[in-house]
Amino acid sequence: MYQPISTEILFIGMENETPIYEAYNTFKKREELDSKTAVHEFCSIFLRLLEDGLIEMWLGDPYTLKPVSSDNRDLKALLAIECRSFFADISVNVLVYETTDIGAAVVKQEWRRQLAPQKAFDKNNQDCSTP
Repeated sequence: MYQPISTEILFIGMENETPIYEAYNTFKKREELDSKTAVHEFCSIFLRLLEDGLIEMWLGDPYTLKPVSSDNRDLKALLAIECRSFFADISVNVLVYETTDIGAAVVKQEWRRQLAPQKAFDKNNQDCSTP
């Protein structure tokens, strides 16, 4: 089970290629954290999603978001070491991510889990409201 913010980051990535700074800005606003704490926590969450195979990440052109290199082996290490620099300046290549099929399945599973109690409540209320 993942934190709700992790599911939201995955959902954002389901919109196809997503610059990492878009997910970061959403995270920072939602969690109401100062910049230093937000960068640290966001990177921890993002790395976990990457390690779990729920997202794919690449270095992309700032205008098209298409990969500028096919060699993405070092992106995880770079993200862990200098996370903040990758989404601070859009004028250079940016880190881009996309939710994998496994990540999309996690989002759907979390939605079902969250909606199940509501459906049970609605069903119970329907049964009680009929004379």
